[in-house]
Amino acid sequence: FIEEHLDYYNGEEKEDVPDEAGAAADNTGSGNADTASRDTTEEDQSSISGFAQQQLLGTLSGGSQKNNMLVVPMIDRIRIGTQAGVPDVYTEGHPLSKYDVTSDTLTASSLYHGLRIVKTWERDAEFEVWNQDPRQKLAYESIQVTASHPDIVRGYIKADSSSMFRSTLPEHDSEIPPDGGVLHIHLVCRAKGESRVMVSVVLKTLKVVEFGFVKECEAPRRQKQTAMFSATTLTPVMYIIMLVVGGVVVYRLSKDVRAANRHFAQTKYQPS
Repeated sequence: FIEEHLDYYNGEEKEDVPDEAGAAADNTGSGNADTASRDTTEEDQSSISGFAQQQLLGTLSGGSQKNNMLVVPMIDRIRIGTQAGVPDVYTEGHPLSKYDVTSDTLTASSLYHGLRIVKTWERDAEFEVWNQDPRQKLAYESIQVTASHPDIVRGYIKADSSSMFRSTLPEHDSEIPPDGGVLHIHLVCRAKGESRVMVSVVLKTLKVVEFGFVKECEAPRRQKQTAMFSATTLTPVMYIIMLVVGGVVVYRLSKDVRAANRHFAQTKYQPS
């Protein structure tokens, strides 16, 4: 389609191109003039060709001819950082070295040298996500969290921690707000050790943004138990004890009442 339209801008019509045989029949002065004319024409056509290609690509990509804005791919516009306006995590289609965890390196056996390490006491990791050109839509299908050792740690998107100033991004099918949003990842340690954690943002164009970090974990704390009962079973046991005691009390009272009634009946009808 572009080549066909460039034919129009390039002016590739055979009758407009000077004939080499005719040019050879001309005198030397006329030949030089024709050569200079052809050079000028080729330069003009080259300029027109470049301009035409930009206009055609802009039109095919949905660009606006009013403001001469060409569409930039979503993966080249998304920015991710540890704070707003500072793309120190992901920029221009690539993660920075400190967050270079991708599907190719997630399960690599190499050491974690140079990667960001989320310490044992940190249960959450937050990142700022924004659109470099808010005039163009930036949307995604889903956000996924994958651990190289899921037996050590697992991550979840936490989208219910919105504040009055910033909103967190949901896990599925959303658009990056014009002022950006917060990607909140909740990390749950399951065993002692270290694991890479990869975050994947699947854009609407099906391009995937990948970055990650390393999570350190301690062995999770077990709930302490008393000598006889744990905290989770103490309340049900107390209910059972109360029911047993209440039943015993009712039984004894009813027994005493029946004995008193029999004694009263015997003394009532004895002759004086």
